[in-house]
Amino acid sequence: MNILCATDFSDSAKRAADVAAGMVAKSETGSTVQLLHSVPDWLVSAEMPGTALLAERSDGDLEREALRLRHAGISVRKDLRYGPPAEEVLLAAEDHPPHLVIMGSTGAGLGSRWLIGSVAERVASLVPVPILVVRNSEPLLGWLRKERPLRVLCAVDFTVSADAAMAYIKQLLSWGPVHVEAAHVTPEKGDSDTGRKPSVPAQGGETEETTSLERDIWERLHDALGDLPIEVYVRPCAGNSAATFLELAREREADLLVVGSDQRHGMRRLAAPSFSHGVIVHSQTNVLCVPVKSFHPDYTVPTIRNVLVATDFSPAGNHAILYAQSLLPFGGRIKLFHVCHDPSPSVNPIIASEIYFEHSMAVTKEKDEAETTIASLIPRQLSTSAILFSSEVVVHGDAAEAIREAAGKFGADVICMGTHGRNRATSVLLGSTVQRLISKSTIPIFVAHAPRV
Repeated sequence: MNILCATDFSDSAKRAADVAAGMVAKSETGSTVQLLHSVPDWLVSAEMPGTALLAERSDGDLEREALRLRHAGISVRKDLRYGPPAEEVLLAAEDHPPHLVIMGSTGAGLGSRWLIGSVAERVASLVPVPILVVRNSEPLLGWLRKERPLRVLCAVDFTVSADAAMAYIKQLLSWGPVHVEAAHVTPEKGDSDTGRKPSVPAQGGETEETTSLERDIWERLHDALGDLPIEVYVRPCAGNSAATFLELAREREADLLVVGSDQRHGMRRLAAPSFSHGVIVHSQTNVLCVPVKSFHPDYTVPTIRNVLVATDFSPAGNHAILYAQSLLPFGGRIKLFHVCHDPSPSVNPIIASEIYFEHSMAVTKEKDEAETTIASLIPRQLSTSAILFSSEVVVHGDAAEAIREAAGKFGADVICMGTHGRNRATSVLLGSTVQRLISKSTIPIFVAHAPRV
């Protein structure tokens, strides 16, 4: 267990370092605390007199802090760096990947918001390993000394990030006794409940949906952690899910909040506010944030970024476009694809030049009309969707083969198709196309039914 502990020599940072030392002391032989301090290098060069004096003073402070931790009988490696603290922590985690990053917090107020906003927030959004933000070290140190169990509240839903959070609880169990509670925040329907009271199995009058959720979450935790006493709370939320989770954490007097993070950035973060980000910023207690990047499950969850929609312009085919958009909640690419069927690709123009000419003109006209139609299917309200649309029309004698080839060229992760055509002939054709494509395709195929009126 190698722990990277960032310090600015404040009381808060020293308490965080004590927690790091306690975890390393309980880990296997050879575990180390990498104690990092970054000198804000406004003077750019470490060789300039002002920076050299500041670096000498920082090096002395770093050595004294390392000696203090070594008195606990652990291995400490100093790491003095120059530059913005958040960037240097991220670089250190890249140079020598630790198992855990630990950072302190100054407590409540503007000073804390500045520190968390400039360092821990940024580190948590980018570092590929779990990060522990220490706000109250006493329950953590008491737990490491086995004086008391650690009260852990884990945010659980049905995502991979929640799996990552649950998996790390196993590591906590190796350090000391843990009392595990799980919270699931679910969107509220209507204004009948503000979510001020947790829903527990012992209470009467709860809905069948709540009871089912509690059971499902308990089973997920049981599968991840084994036969461990677990309490589950389902909390309806009418607004900010992070605020609702933190309210429950205060009610349950949790010592540590464990949350997963998929570390969204850019348009993905604008489309859906980060739950873990809200918890880290506003929590009054310790927070352990576990990124999906650090989680190595027995299964691999694929990422869908490119979707090919094959349509014959029937209601079912066009309805598949909506399903394609639902597969890309955080953006991606969708290509609309249509095949103009050529029933006579083998006609010899020398033998039947007139027939071939008329056939070619008909196919060309059909293709032109199809290009106009397919362009009209591209949604126009794309300012916030973060989905890039394109379209293509081809002439081919085998629709299934044409779709398969187009999906390969496009780099499609999924093919979306409808199940019914516009009439009996096209219905048979499209049904046959889907069957042939399923037998040949090496990527998943999403088959959509036409909407019922």
